[in-house]
Amino acid sequence: MLYPLARPRRRRALGAAPLLLLIASCSPGAGASAVEAPDEQTFVSAFVELRRAAAQERTNEAFARRREEILSTHGVTAETLERFIDVHADDLDYLSDVWDRIDRTLRGELDAEGNVIRPGSTPDAEGNDSDN
Repeated sequence: MLYPLARPRRRRALGAAPLLLLIASCSPGAGASAVEAPDEQTFVSAFVELRRAAAQERTNEAFARRREEILSTHGVTAETLERFIDVHADDLDYLSDVWDRIDRTLRGELDAEGNVIRPGSTPDAEGNDSDN
């Protein structure tokens, strides 16, 4: 049986890949197996801040500086963020839920801890907000 919502969710989950590649391309490499993955809350918080910085900074140099501040503040590296994706790569539903949480946080529906702050707004099947 085909699941009609699987394709859009997968697309959202995979939407994180370009930013992760950007983060990794500006960081020194390390063996993924030697890197420990952050917990979900740390990953989401760091990723939300990175997305906001990517949208706000006007130059690659400014973003690179801001990126290092964000990573340091959260106690992670580009490699640990990549490791989070690697660890959960076999569970696309989980990654889709994480990406959805990141998206909802960026849209102001959730706070940094994942608590609903706009309770009347819920995503419909296409991912658009609808008031109940």
